[in-house]
Amino acid sequence: MMQLQTMLNSVVVCALFWSASHTHAQHWTTTETANLTVCQKKLDLGFILDNSGSVGQQNFERMKLFVKDLTSFYKLGPEETRVSVMSYSNSANIHIAFSAYFSDKYRFDSAVNRISYTGGGTATATALSKAYYYMFTSYYGARGSEFKKVLVILTDGQSSGQVRWPARQLKNSGVVIFSVGIGQSLSMYELRVMASDPVIQHVITLDNFSQLDRLAEQMSSQTCNASNFHVFCDNDHMTAVFDRADLPKHINIDRLHLRSQYCKAHWNSTHVIVKTPLTGCGTVFSKNDQTLFFRNVLSEEGNSSGLAVITRDYLFEANLTCAYPRKRTVGSFSFAPAKQIVFAVNVGGQGNFSLRMDVFNSINYRQPYASQDYPVFKSLSDYLYIQYSINASKSDLVVRAETCRATPTNRPYDTPQYVFIADGCDKDETIRHYSYGMSSVQRFSMQAFRFLSEHRFVYLHCDLVVCHRYDYNSTCARSTSCSRRYRRDVDQQSEDVSGMYALSFGPVMKGKESADKSAGTHTEASNTTLIGSLIGFGCLSVVLIGALLFMIQRSRRRRSDQTQTGGENKGK
Repeated sequence: MMQLQTMLNSVVVCALFWSASHTHAQHWTTTETANLTVCQKKLDLGFILDNSGSVGQQNFERMKLFVKDLTSFYKLGPEETRVSVMSYSNSANIHIAFSAYFSDKYRFDSAVNRISYTGGGTATATALSKAYYYMFTSYYGARGSEFKKVLVILTDGQSSGQVRWPARQLKNSGVVIFSVGIGQSLSMYELRVMASDPVIQHVITLDNFSQLDRLAEQMSSQTCNASNFHVFCDNDHMTAVFDRADLPKHINIDRLHLRSQYCKAHWNSTHVIVKTPLTGCGTVFSKNDQTLFFRNVLSEEGNSSGLAVITRDYLFEANLTCAYPRKRTVGSFSFAPAKQIVFAVNVGGQGNFSLRMDVFNSINYRQPYASQDYPVFKSLSDYLYIQYSINASKSDLVVRAETCRATPTNRPYDTPQYVFIADGCDKDETIRHYSYGMSSVQRFSMQAFRFLSEHRFVYLHCDLVVCHRYDYNSTCARSTSCSRRYRRDVDQQSEDVSGMYALSFGPVMKGKESADKSAGTHTEASNTTLIGSLIGFGCLSVVLIGALLFMIQRSRRRRSDQTQTGGENKGK
């Protein structure tokens, strides 16, 4: 029976892998329109064009023609591929945002034609930063992480600033970068630093600008089939998440490991995940004046031998990097996946206190998720068990969530948002509270399907306020259901002890726990149900066996009585 179950599990895993790979291959279809093979995928496709003095007017026009040619291989539209175009010299300017709407390709081409040549310096690093903080945000029309993000940067020279940090921010957020270098004054180091892994597939060099005329068709396939992965960096760990559909089909996932071969990747039916402490698994540390770097490599190694010499062939290789600024701004969300704790010093004369938000793996609230658990995988039917609390030097302070929302990034006020608590009132019908009234610890749960069904990565954010325990006109005194909310005069409202503090948790990813190879046990709720069922079955069995024994004994007594009665009758 065990062997049959193992065979069935293997068939299911193989079927899931084939399905993901087959779906991935189906996205690239051949639609012949004016001899063009049109990509059927829906991308957020960005361009950064070098507008510096060394490029010149004529060559800048060739860059714009390349943009128009490459986008001819895509179906453009709000529900199809969206395009954004930026140019830079001394500064960077977004001329076309992802939110821009064009009724046809002619109008898009006209918008590209209106981008003027300026001349000036080569602030490539500034352009990359603007791409991260503006171009690829929802405010400028970029969509959620379920849409692949691709950035093509064209340059003819060396940047006046450091490109490594902004390029790493883009790549870690899931943007695939192609570096196109043109001419003889290139910095190959910068092109390689900017490009996604594997670098050999994402760095393109041209001898002159006239070769751009033939580049669009080549890059149409590369950009359409671009693969990416996400790297999450927190205070202690580095975690990389790969979509299995994006990985080469020949990869043996069981052979993937970091620099230390003892640090293996884990996988489920949809993703491959690898995580390492910043000081473990062969992670290499380096630094410069501004940044700390932690680097590792995920690879699949194949041994090949010949003439008694064994060499190592890397069948797959992905470079993983976490970069941390040495000078850090307090409250910055770029340092870790989420900010789960804040400290306040003598706010409003109420002494020191700290606020914390955690998410737990079960309703007993015993084990919170830690940094090494990122990303947390949840199926759509799973619940998230959330707790926020205040630890204060004075016992008369309590805490309350003013607003809670889910966003696809670690930016607490990013859009789109799913707001599940607003003005202290529950906005999602699956919310269940496990603490009530004015309390220093608040607990509630909510089903994950509300936001995980629409985004690959999700972060939870709550704005917390601190109140006096006995102030019944404060925010903390409101009913969470708000079914009997009453209007209060503004003059009668009490001021809360503090302003709002934003705390966050994440990322959370959609997954199937039953398909997770690394998951050897069920959840506690499942165990409880199973144990209860077994106990019930055992009790029922005891009762049935007892009843059966009683009936057998009773039957024997009847036979014995009948035998004795018959003997007495014969004696008479």
